Amino acid sequence: MNKISEDISKDLKDQPKFSGDIGSKDQDHHSFELGEQTTLKKIQHFLHGNPTIVPVIILILSVIGFGFIAGGKFFSAFNLSLIVQQVTIVGILAAAQTLIILTAGIDLSVAAMMVLASVFMGKLSVEMGIPTLPAIMVGMISGVATGAFNGLLVTRLRLPPFIVTLGTWNIFFALVIFFTGSQSIRSSDIEINAPPSSFLG
Repeated sequence: MNKISEDISKDLKDQPKFSGDIGSKDQDHHSFELGEQTTLKKIQHFLHGNPTIVPVIILILSVIGFGFIAGGKFFSAFNLSLIVQQVTIVGILAAAQTLIILTAGIDLSVAAMMVLASVFMGKLSVEMGIPTLPAIMVGMISGVATGAFNGLLVTRLRLPPFIVTLGTWNIFFALVIFFTGSQSIRSSDIEINAPPSSFLG
C-alpha cells in the first residue's frame, strides 16, 4: 500500500508545471495587436457591422448615377411621380413580405394574391356596375381570405411555407385566368364605368 502511495506521489511530482508557462492569473491573455487600420479596412468593418446600410448606399449611388446620365430629366416632377406610381405596389407588397421573412417564413403567392384582388375589384366595378368603394372592400376581403388560407395551412397543419405558397400561387393565378379569360380591362372602360378606379390606378 505504501508503495502505491509512493508511486502516486512520484507521478504527481513528475507532472509539468503549467503555471509558469501560462503566466499569473492577473496577466491579460486577450490582448491583440491590430496595427494601424487603413481606410478601406475601416469601411469594410463598418459595412460588416451595419449590413442594412448597404442597400441605402446602393440606392443613393444609383440615383446619382441615373441623374448624371439622364441629366435634369431624371429629377423632373413628372419622372419622379411616375417612379413613385411604379414602385408603390411593389413597396406595399415588400413591406408585408418583410414581416414574413423576419419570422423565418416566405410567401411566394403574394403577387398572385394581389392580382386576384385587383381582378375582383375591376370585375365588380367596371363590368358589373357595383360602386367603387364596395368593390374595393371586396378586393381587400379577398386578400385577407387568401392570406388567412396560407396562414392556416402553415400554422395549423404545420406545412412548409415554401411548399404551401408555391401551391397556392398556382391556384390563385389559375383563378385569375378563370375569372378574366386572359382578357384585360381597357382603360377607356374604366374611365367610363368606374372613374374613381381610374383615379386610384
